[in-house]
Amino acid sequence: MAATRSSDTELPPADIGLPPAPPAGVSVPCPRHSRVETGLRCSKCEQPICPRCAIPTPVGARCRDCARLKRVPTYQVSPILYLRGLGAALGAGLALGFAWLILGGALRLILFLDLLLAAGVGYLIAEAVTRSARYKRGPALQAAAALGMALAYLPQALLRGFQLPDVLGLIIGVAVAITRLR
Repeated sequence: MAATRSSDTELPPADIGLPPAPPAGVSVPCPRHSRVETGLRCSKCEQPICPRCAIPTPVGARCRDCARLKRVPTYQVSPILYLRGLGAALGAGLALGFAWLILGGALRLILFLDLLLAAGVGYLIAEAVTRSARYKRGPALQAAAALGMALAYLPQALLRGFQLPDVLGLIIGVAVAITRLR
């Protein structure tokens, strides 16, 4: 008896409810964009896909259904983690706000150092937010960090009034905090 190779015995494709795929090399209309002719096929389900529908994956181009697009886990934040991040932003903003007020008064003569201090406050608030939210990131945590930075600015605004270097420091601190959580 001769041994048969697995390629000699082909199994019929399983019927999973999809229409039969047209022969390879034939241009057919894309199911999502009927005006676009395509010869490209999904590497998993063999359905025609146009270049606009194709999603590149490590195993070839796939359709949207087979690619299973998911958000990156870093940006999947549960409501409890949002609350933890908000609490950290408010706590750090309040504590660092008074530190910024005291150290900023000493560095008031040198504008550049006061602005660097504001950037450091923004960074520390963002770091407190991301650590309390298990290193998650996203727009809601960015808003929480910006709120914390605004709270950090509040002691200066109440005790010294609205001064241009302080407002500039607030803008720089918010920008650093948002960028850190991007």
